[in-house]
Amino acid sequence: MKGERLKDLTDKFGANRLAAAKAIRDCNAADPARFVAEAAAILRDSADHAGTRFLLATLSMRPDFLRILCDPNRFAAPQSAALVRQAKAVDPRIEVKLAQMIATLGDHSDTATAFAAHCLEVLSELSGDAASLPALRELLSSPNPRIRSKAALLIGHISRNPQWAKWIDIKQDPRVAANAVESIWGLDADAAKTVFREAAEFPHARQAVNGAIGLYLARKFQAIVLLFRFARHKDVHFRASAAWGMGRTGDPRFLAILEGLAQEREDPVRMAAERALTVLRRRLQVLKQVPAIPIHIPMATFQTGEHTVQVALGEEAAKMRLDALHFAISNGPAPVEEFSFAQLEPAGGTLYECRFRGPQASTRMVKVELFTSQGCGESTGFELSDAARVPIAEFVRKLV
Repeated sequence: MKGERLKDLTDKFGANRLAAAKAIRDCNAADPARFVAEAAAILRDSADHAGTRFLLATLSMRPDFLRILCDPNRFAAPQSAALVRQAKAVDPRIEVKLAQMIATLGDHSDTATAFAAHCLEVLSELSGDAASLPALRELLSSPNPRIRSKAALLIGHISRNPQWAKWIDIKQDPRVAANAVESIWGLDADAAKTVFREAAEFPHARQAVNGAIGLYLARKFQAIVLLFRFARHKDVHFRASAAWGMGRTGDPRFLAILEGLAQEREDPVRMAAERALTVLRRRLQVLKQVPAIPIHIPMATFQTGEHTVQVALGEEAAKMRLDALHFAISNGPAPVEEFSFAQLEPAGGTLYECRFRGPQASTRMVKVELFTSQGCGESTGFELSDAARVPIAEFVRKLV
């Protein structure tokens, strides 16, 4: 019944603030342990209003305030983060204190590890404070690999320094090194791209794939080449990580190879491929709900082992900022994993040229697909093998 009284006082706090505040403080003084349990339940299940804010302020007077808010048995990480964010209005250094609390945990039991992991999740939900970096760096020496890797991820998110990922010794802790690379995803400075390329060459699957994803997010076509290569790796961990990475890109060009990986016997590969397929099929379905982007192939030729495909889009496409990653090419039924890409400048439209090497498909057909945030489009063309590169339209006219 006391719990119902505290809930009633909180809900009706605005009607008589002075009386409700005194009654809430009396509840705390009479039975602090019970007050904490009941107040936590109210904060967890109630929307933000004047009464819950006073309840939070009352809890903040306790020395174990942060431990209460970050108790994984009481709150999910987003709930803890929301409460810490509210408390930050009163204490701007609360994120720093949270990082310091994690760093000074001396207990390495399962319970303490779960608490520390929850606190790190809370920090990741918050914007991050550079002042918390020293405390987070101390966590890199934690005996728990999960804590070390989470700390590495947060440090990179806060610092946004490409050199951070290079300071981690991959041989000493591959998982931490992989998270250090992930932490600078989204950066496209030359220094960051260098880190991603170096990471992609390491012999550890997660590190290498994280490097490839970093390059993809920096709009480097090399990422496509790497992911296809990793998907054929003899190491099952590489193939599974490649499948995860393909799903992470959201790029429908990987659908065909993922369908093959989903047929493998190894559970990690098959399960990762199935999850990625779900993501990519959903994205393609969304893209196809809007009108298709007009696209056609005015010319496609094959000569001495080199394919040249020109792709034309209408004037409306001139407003789009397109690069090689927006295009996918198939040579017959096989996806083209690597091609050069250039934009030409014809009058009255937008023209691109793609070149790749390899044998000609038995069908002599090439397909070009375009995937953008505004929709997708595709076109199929017949490759000519003469040196004159006669346009397909003229070739078909002569046949008729």
